Amino acid sequence: MKPLSPIAIDDIQIFCRAVESDHFTAASISLGMTPSAVSKAIKRLEERLKVKLFHRSTRVMRLTEAGQRYYDVCQDALRRIEMIEQQLIHHVQPQGTLRISLPDSLAIFHLIPVINDFIEAHLRQLKVEIVLSTSYVDFMREDIDVALRIGDVGNDQLIARPFDQLEQKIVTSPRYLAKYGTPKTLADLSHHHCVGLKFPGMPTVLPWRVDEGRVLPLTHTVQYSDPLGALTSVIEGFGIIQLLDFSVEEGLNNGTLVELFSDHRPPPLSVNIVYLSGYLPAKVRVFIDHLFAHAPRRCN
Repeated sequence: MKPLSPIAIDDIQIFCRAVESDHFTAASISLGMTPSAVSKAIKRLEERLKVKLFHRSTRVMRLTEAGQRYYDVCQDALRRIEMIEQQLIHHVQPQGTLRISLPDSLAIFHLIPVINDFIEAHLRQLKVEIVLSTSYVDFMREDIDVALRIGDVGNDQLIARPFDQLEQKIVTSPRYLAKYGTPKTLADLSHHHCVGLKFPGMPTVLPWRVDEGRVLPLTHTVQYSDPLGALTSVIEGFGIIQLLDFSVEEGLNNGTLVELFSDHRPPPLSVNIVYLSGYLPAKVRVFIDHLFAHAPRRCN
């Protein structure tokens, strides 16, 4: 069988518009073409297919049986092409809803101003939903597009892009030290009021690490599920806590907090931008680009 000449999509679109307009003249107006150009496009299709697509007279134009079959298939194909193009456009241009998962403390102390700027810049294109959580989220079940996570991600279905590093600092308040004295060694901490963090879903309190990652054997006087609440308690003079540096930076600068054992800080924790492996939608890409361009970071 002799192969057909290459398909001319433009001619097929003109043919479908002619069918839907019931007249070549009406089709030409809607397409911004001359009636002659529409007629030539239909003629090219008929010559290519070796069939007559229309019964035409001065007053009446109707599809032949072959023309009807061809129209049904072409209409469906064009509709599918348009649908796929729209789906691809959503990946090229940031549109739709962007769901961002952030650790509570990281968002409150570090990223909310930057995210606010992002939302303002994309008000017309994007709806942004921020999910604050101290536990790891199920991307598929919770419909998360992108997350920031501290520490190891441990999931081969996710891409973890290194973003920053955070120090952990042991801090207390001058009020606490005035009342209970200053611990001289790490071992002395066992005789002080240590404030622990135990996030929802965690079986045990978050360990305090020092030096090369060694865990301190401590009994915590009180445990909080929220870093902000724990920090407030410490500032008010209750105890000693280990927290990420960004959450204690203001207190250290204004004197409401004092760092202890700065020479025993553990290795910094990694902060990763996490998203599903595979094609990266534009709404996720522009958000990641915005973070790298505007978020305060300690490493570059």
